[in-house]
Amino acid sequence: MDKATLALRQEFPGDWCDELTALGEKLLVEAEQIYGKRDRAWTFLGVQWGEKNVTWPIDKQRKLACICLHKLLPNHMPDFIRFNLAHEVVHMLCPPDRDDVTYLEEGVAVSFSLGRSIYRDPGYLGAQLKIFEESPDDKYTVAWKDVGRLVASEPNVISKLRSPEKSLSCISAAQIIATAPRCDKAVAERLATKFPE
Repeated sequence: MDKATLALRQEFPGDWCDELTALGEKLLVEAEQIYGKRDRAWTFLGVQWGEKNVTWPIDKQRKLACICLHKLLPNHMPDFIRFNLAHEVVHMLCPPDRDDVTYLEEGVAVSFSLGRSIYRDPGYLGAQLKIFEESPDDKYTVAWKDVGRLVASEPNVISKLRSPEKSLSCISAAQIIATAPRCDKAVAERLATKFPE
């Protein structure tokens, strides 16, 4: 992390985690390689412990954001922390207004988390996949499966969609169909729908 970003971070006291910030920066580079460049107007201040897992615009006016991970996780589940960090990194591509996140953005975040090789326990991903497979009606499973269907209909569709529109949550069903004409219309409509709290 550069000195200017570290100086900005000092304005926001909190329980910052440099180890996870470094991993978050690495994952953000990977996400950009897969899904296209992030919105550079936003500055990623790092990872801190808090009350919930969220990508948090600390200062919307100055476009400063951080990833906040639940403070009760550190000692219990190191791979779950990494999974959640990878998930939140996708939201850092263009920090969303939490009220406007769509199934598309959440599905891409789950897909990215499942596609990383950052886990210490070699069985972690298999266990996580089993949880998703055993919960077919869970909103995150639905989002992940629909993103899988979209990508199967058009490889590299996410980076193509993000080319004119940085925010995954601002992409409409019509944009999805125009970019991936083989995508089922119901899937496209669901992906463009607001993700429930």
